[in-house]
Amino acid sequence: MTEIERDYDPALLGFVVDVPQNMLAAVKEQLVSVVSRIESDEKAYIYHINNNSIPRWTGEAVAAVANFKICRVRPTEAVKKILDLWSLEDPDAERYIFYVANSLEESQRRRIERLLRKNADAAWERKPIWFFFVGLGDEEIKIDSEQFTYIDVSSTDWIASQINQHYHRELVPFLVKNYQPLDVDALKAEYKEKYGGTKNKNGSSY
Repeated sequence: MTEIERDYDPALLGFVVDVPQNMLAAVKEQLVSVVSRIESDEKAYIYHINNNSIPRWTGEAVAAVANFKICRVRPTEAVKKILDLWSLEDPDAERYIFYVANSLEESQRRRIERLLRKNADAAWERKPIWFFFVGLGDEEIKIDSEQFTYIDVSSTDWIASQINQHYHRELVPFLVKNYQPLDVDALKAEYKEKYGGTKNKNGSSY
C-alpha cells in the first residue's frame, strides 16, 4: 500500500460538554460549526457515556454533535475514554481536547493533569495532547500547568472562533507581545446585531 504524503499532520478533536440544558443548543451550534470544517482525513468525537466509537466521516461527526444529549459527566472518566479511543488512531495525528463547561473542581483538574502526563509516556504517543478548558462561567480557573490551557469565553457565541484559533494554530507574529488575532466571525456577528446588516465593499449596509 502506498503511503499518502501530507504536508501537515491531521488532527483528532475530542469534545467534552458539561453545561446546563439551557445552554446546550447554543454550544452544539458552535461545535457543529467547528466540526463541519475539519479536513477529510481528520476526525472529531464528542464524549457521551454511551458513545463508544469515533465517527469515520465528517458528516457522521457533525450528526453526533447535533444529536448530542446531556449526560452525567465524570471529568476524568470522560478524558480517559477519549484517550483510550485515540490509542487506536494514527499516532502522528495531533490531539486536541476541548472541555466545555461552567466550572471544574480543583481536584478534578489535577486528576486530568496526572492522566495527561501518564498518557504522554504511553508507547503509541508521539504527539503531545493539547487540552483546553473552555470556561463559560464567571469565575476564572487559575492554572499553572503545561498540560492544561484555560480559555475564558464570555459568551457561547465565541466558542467556535476560540476553538478554531487554537486548533488551526493560526500564525502569530512572534515578536509582538500578547498579540491577539482579530476574530472576524465574531466581529461580523457583532456588527450585524448592532446595525442589522453587513457592510459590502462600497461601505453601505444590506
